[in-house]
Amino acid sequence: MAGATAGTMTHRYNLALPEVYRDRVSGEAALVRRGLVTLASSDWAAPDDDASVVLECYELPEERALCALEKGVHKCLDLKYPLRLEDYSLIVRALIRGAVSQSIELGLRSKLCRAAARLLSKRECEIPGGIPWRTLADAIMREHVECMHGAPFTGRDVRENHCRSLVNLFGKVIFYLPEEDTAEVVWGAFIEKVREVESDPDTAYLAFMLMSYILPTRGEQWTGWTKEGMDLLESVESSPYWDALWASMFARTAKHQPNTVDWDQCITTSCSRISLSVWDCRLARLLHIPPLKRHCPRHCFFLTHADPLDSTALFTAYALSPLQPTTRMYLERFINLIENYCHPSNSGRWSSSIASFLQYLTHALMLRVSAERARDKGWSHRSHFFRFPQRCRRPLGASFGRSLC
Repeated sequence: MAGATAGTMTHRYNLALPEVYRDRVSGEAALVRRGLVTLASSDWAAPDDDASVVLECYELPEERALCALEKGVHKCLDLKYPLRLEDYSLIVRALIRGAVSQSIELGLRSKLCRAAARLLSKRECEIPGGIPWRTLADAIMREHVECMHGAPFTGRDVRENHCRSLVNLFGKVIFYLPEEDTAEVVWGAFIEKVREVESDPDTAYLAFMLMSYILPTRGEQWTGWTKEGMDLLESVESSPYWDALWASMFARTAKHQPNTVDWDQCITTSCSRISLSVWDCRLARLLHIPPLKRHCPRHCFFLTHADPLDSTALFTAYALSPLQPTTRMYLERFINLIENYCHPSNSGRWSSSIASFLQYLTHALMLRVSAERARDKGWSHRSHFFRFPQRCRRPLGASFGRSLC
């Protein structure tokens, strides 16, 4: 972006326009920005004249102002009108305040969630002080869990749309947590309920799914939760959803903080469990009767966001390290064992799942190698780079018709 007029910024795409259009776009962008700031700063009761450029008719005064704010945000982003850094925090907080307000119509709240999520996805977005994730978590509980049998009728599509939009917004909060909400604080806020998975699985699943969205793993965040996480993973005998969420959290930690955790025990457990809970083929346990699968409670199913095959493959790829040779040796044995199930004469109900796992694993390994070879990715490839085990290349290469060398 470059400056076009005093006090304004113009996107590089708009700078390519002819001068007469460029000046017009710059003037309109200034008006739209002023209207958004006015709406986000007002009490929503009596919008100012500056907001008329994005104002739209609605029944209640506060709904009219919020609807205009939402429309203005999408217009600003679609037409690539730049916002100042201080505008992001002001507008996002106003959108979230309306999105969790019970006096606002449910459909409008869905639109506010989507607008806030779009702003939070922008690279230049900064929210000083962070976003209070507990407010959004309480809104999810209130709107889609606690009142599931007594909620007012709004139409199935409207409620499902709000559910998806609110959960998507909640997932963006992990990048804007307040400084005091470290990994240890977030873990402590949910772990007591997660530990009750045997006595109260419904509450445990719900707490665990919410925690999986916002547990920070980047930078130098606390990783002391991984040991207890491994124990909790094994506490449920067979559950694809339980395994998928733990694997996704382990994968994020292994990717963002390489060589900080010993994953030998966890990768062995994850790969062994996936063969039972997802593939339905008993690797190395041919005479063992698999346990009944424990499925996610119905009222929590909307919070599932991890695929067990993808999560386990991603974790397996990023857990490999020269400092942990046992992990690499286990992967070699595991891939060689899987090769027996890739033969056409040994096909079955597990074939498609194994093929998907190999595809995810190949993709994750290529992404990791590519990232480690690029200096601008933040990886020190001299200390973390690994060569893919030679004995694993043949079954994976044969499955996808390509070389992993």
